[in-house]
Amino acid sequence: EKWADAYTNNTCILASAEDLYLQLNGPPYGCNLHRHPQSFGRLMLGGNQVYAPNASVRVSCGASELNGSAWLALGRDLGTRIGDTASFGTSAIVSLGMKILEAP
Repeated sequence: EKWADAYTNNTCILASAEDLYLQLNGPPYGCNLHRHPQSFGRLMLGGNQVYAPNASVRVSCGASELNGSAWLALGRDLGTRIGDTASFGTSAIVSLGMKILEAP
């Protein structure tokens, strides 16, 4: 299958519990939970690290809204993990940024 775009291997740090991690609405991706497990239109998802207070995030999928646990249980975002921001402090966030800046 050919992919038009990918949202993979990212680190996403959300400021508040229940913040939106993904919004999959409208062209070109749309959101149909009955399509191929890892695709929406031609968007590939997976391998992301998402952090939010209490590990609490939302995903908007067409007319549906799911919490992070329900979203991951669908298998549409393989390898993605959702963690609590309490598991690390400011220095860890800065360290993540420095790794990106120092990458070859």
